[in-house]
Amino acid sequence: MIQRAKHRDLLAIMQLEEAGFPANERWSEQLWREELEAGNHCVLVDRDEQGVIRGVVTGHVVADVADVDRVIVAPDSWRQGIGSALMAAIMEWAGKAGAERLLLEVDAHNEAAIALYHSFGFQTLSFRADYYGPGSDACVLGVSVALPVGDC
Repeated sequence: MIQRAKHRDLLAIMQLEEAGFPANERWSEQLWREELEAGNHCVLVDRDEQGVIRGVVTGHVVADVADVDRVIVAPDSWRQGIGSALMAAIMEWAGKAGAERLLLEVDAHNEAAIALYHSFGFQTLSFRADYYGPGSDACVLGVSVALPVGDC
């Protein structure tokens, strides 16, 4: 079940952060707290039937562009559709928030994540050398956000 994250979810989000990224790439608890509090940001979590958080995504909108800032799925929940559900939800939120384009950066070696983003129509726009540190490049991906047109 996808829903907005609450402050009480911060510990679980930090556990995902630790499981999902090496120490030198992890976001701090303060940064996640700011994500939860920022008005133009959206933090969504996926919970299992028992309420355990299995994944998180956060993004923000500025004018007509949304950025997906972080997507994390617990390693024991990979390949269960959670990343896809989180991406669909953040894209829907971005469209409703007025975004026309959605952008993100992803480690150029993260083939699984790149395949996921391509499945949502993201295209490679550019590369950022050493974005995640020496020898760790990023792909910049983007997609147009189109909401379905209602009945006239």
